[in-house]
Amino acid sequence: MLHADLHALYRAESRVGAAPEGIAPSCFIREETSSGAYDPRFSDFVSQSWDDLTRASECKSDVASNPFKNVETKKFDKHKVHWIENRIQDLLSSMLISGRRKFGPGFHLSERKMVDLMPYYVKVPGRKTCVCRYHMAFDHRFNAYRRWKQSAYKAVKQDSSAVDPELPSCSAEMRSRLCCNRGDSPCYKPACCNRTCKDCEGSFDSLASVDEKTAKPRISWNDWTPVPYKCKDGREVFAWDFVERGAPIETFLAEFKEDLEEFLPHHNRAKWLDNDCMGRIMEECICCAESVCYSDGLCQFLHSLAQE
Repeated sequence: MLHADLHALYRAESRVGAAPEGIAPSCFIREETSSGAYDPRFSDFVSQSWDDLTRASECKSDVASNPFKNVETKKFDKHKVHWIENRIQDLLSSMLISGRRKFGPGFHLSERKMVDLMPYYVKVPGRKTCVCRYHMAFDHRFNAYRRWKQSAYKAVKQDSSAVDPELPSCSAEMRSRLCCNRGDSPCYKPACCNRTCKDCEGSFDSLASVDEKTAKPRISWNDWTPVPYKCKDGREVFAWDFVERGAPIETFLAEFKEDLEEFLPHHNRAKWLDNDCMGRIMEECICCAESVCYSDGLCQFLHSLAQE
């Protein structure tokens, strides 16, 4: 009905009014039912193109759930998250070229229609969903800590419905508790990031009490781990991935604290560069035909293939 022509709707209304009592009229004729409909072959092609032109997440736990139930299985389908790495306009151009090569000059696609056909598991990466492995590792550790903390709090209180009022709600709140107040600055103080600040140096030690550690002595999380990959020709490629791991809570907290000395300076540089870049754009220091790229230099190692 949403794709029907407005004039066809008026004609359908007149047919209903003119129909004899007790007889169900035919609201639309055959020529009117297909008015404005998008070719289902084009829809299938665009949906498949979203898969081909986006990058599947390297993290095994990055899984998106369909907000609508599957009609056949009556369950919510799940799929690995795909990240968009190109501009929407560039994706549209690629789909138009490929579509006309496959279907001929009759293939057509607008930006709005392309976005409407985007699968639920295709996501736009940003600083809140940073695809670098350092932010992903911090998020995995935070989510694991949050689950463990809530479970330990319930065990200590001996109440399955108890909710820890001090539990951080997101990873950004967790970072703010580990460092001194930033004030109006988007960045933390260098001493806070390097964990040499006397004011917040011991903030990490207050994340878990002795009673909580005793009630829940172990924890599991997705850890950045070497995963050898065997190629078809027999070669073994050294790769990395996030793999589920279990350990005592003391070991987890010790490694978490140690990695903060690497993660927090990286996060600070990323925030500083983001704001510096946006400031240059707002001050019109960057012209229309210019482009800017930046790197904090943290990943100083050679990239290797993770799969064939």
